[in-house]
Amino acid sequence: MLGVLTPVPCLVAVLPALAAGIALCVGRRPPGNWNLLEVLGPWPWYIAGVAALASVPLAGPDLPFWMARRRHG
Repeated sequence: MLGVLTPVPCLVAVLPALAAGIALCVGRRPPGNWNLLEVLGPWPWYIAGVAALASVPLAGPDLPFWMARRRHG
């Protein structure tokens, strides 16, 4: 049941910010100074780059277990 209700607080927080025009983490224009988004490409392509970069530290801790599961079939 909790998994179904998890998006509700996120929507309550995000929708008013989007309606007010506040760019949360992902905006159409990067900030004026140099940042990593410039290396990842233009909008909307840098979203895929950010997702790829985020998947590395999230998948890293599972790597030893994945290798063990693969060895034991």
